[in-house]
Amino acid sequence: MSDVDNEAENEEARFEGVFRHFRKGGLGNDAAWGSLHDLTQLFVQTASFLLLGRKLGVEDYGRYVGVYGIVGPIGGLTWSGVTLAVLQRRLGERDSINKTARDFFLLAIVLGVFATSLGTLIGSQIISGLAVTTILAVMTAELVANAFNQVSLSMVQAEHGFASATRLKMVVLFIRVSVLIALVAVDSLTIGHLAVGFTIGFFLYTALLVRTVLPAFGIRVQLARPSNGILRVTGSISLPIAAGVLQQDGDKAVLNAYNFQHDAGLYGAAFRVVSMGLMPLRALEAAAFQRFLPHDESSRNQHTRRAWRFSVLSLTGSIIIGIGIYICAPLLDFLIGQDFAEAEAMIPWLLPFLPLTAISNAPSNGLLGLGKFLPRAAVYGAGALTSLTCYILFIPRFHEPWKGAVLGTILGELLLVILGWTLLLHYQRQHNRTLVD
Repeated sequence: MSDVDNEAENEEARFEGVFRHFRKGGLGNDAAWGSLHDLTQLFVQTASFLLLGRKLGVEDYGRYVGVYGIVGPIGGLTWSGVTLAVLQRRLGERDSINKTARDFFLLAIVLGVFATSLGTLIGSQIISGLAVTTILAVMTAELVANAFNQVSLSMVQAEHGFASATRLKMVVLFIRVSVLIALVAVDSLTIGHLAVGFTIGFFLYTALLVRTVLPAFGIRVQLARPSNGILRVTGSISLPIAAGVLQQDGDKAVLNAYNFQHDAGLYGAAFRVVSMGLMPLRALEAAAFQRFLPHDESSRNQHTRRAWRFSVLSLTGSIIIGIGIYICAPLLDFLIGQDFAEAEAMIPWLLPFLPLTAISNAPSNGLLGLGKFLPRAAVYGAGALTSLTCYILFIPRFHEPWKGAVLGTILGELLLVILGWTLLLHYQRQHNRTLVD
């Protein structure tokens, strides 16, 4: 048997092992690690929320959520979408891990540099009162260093499973909370200092991943031009994610663009409380994502069944969490200070976002499993366009500008639910008709 045959046989064995993990004890184990990660993330985000709110004040906190409202959508192009494209090529198309590494590492770096330039340009135009160097530091930390790290961890997930990657993702959370606590300890917490700390921490982690961690998992960092079709696949996954994040986070940037920094700070605090309620649901979603990628050509209603099961579970959880948030809302001003007391009244307006988000993600994953990349992208694009249009039109017209942000967020999410389920049912039925009874 030739070396090529041996390599192919070993590759097939490794791939089947990954699939056995996903099929057998995978979901429970992955969901457990996902939950642990999200509990840790909840702690980190809560600590960040409490400390940043108290130290920065309402207006600077508004600028903080505004600049991250720019990071989010652009991050969908640089790493959020690329990480899912890695999984799709490795698990869905069965590319080897070496080919996957060659296709995506250099792409992540190039996209990161471009996105940093774009984000800095946009941020300098719409976030008033924040130095360009601070905006540049934020973009470099999140869109170059953290982007490369997340793509690296997606390689680990594709090759060794969700749990292995999740353990490494917790290092990112440790970096964030360590920088934050260190700055508070020396009474030097500003947006600029936080961005510089993140940049240093993330680049140090990059060095550790490249020199030690990835080689230990049998993954080599290879910089090469992507293969034919990679840009199309990456774009078809990245653009919907960027659109989805723009729909959810663009409101803070638009509030800043209209110089409603105070409203952005209050609204950002209320939105942070509500979005924390999504974290347990995201643990399940992250663990379940790769289960939508394998497609059985002989199966009827494969993806609609999966989407329905995950949606029912997520919807139930979102309702319970929403009730809990509503009950605990009066504690907000106690936790982060009386300056944010007005944010409490915004929370009930945002609660419908939870159940809508809970049932909007699974159908889009089902479309991905069916190979319907362009329809999926169109769904997210329509949602983002609807929300952004509402933000631009309604925020300056409402007596309370944040209500325009709420309206845009809810309408965009509702459209995602309607279009996502309509298209999933349509394409699944279309596939069913090709099967022989």
